Amino acid sequence: MQVRIGDLVDTLGRFGDVGALTFQEEAATRRTFGSYPPLTTRRADDLGFQHDGSLTQLVETVLADL
Repeated sequence: MQVRIGDLVDTLGRFGDVGALTFQEEAATRRTFGSYPPLTTRRADDLGFQHDGSLTQLVETVLADL
């Protein structure tokens, strides 16, 4: 699963107030990390690990453990 920070903030906003949460893209960070290839999880997949399936489900899972 690939997640953009803006999408994460939007999803978190469906579960609570994110008014105090701010972020701003930085060109240097984007140049550095934006050039990386997507991460692969072949070994984790082989071991039976699975992602949550959707960003909403990921947020629900994390919030349930808080």
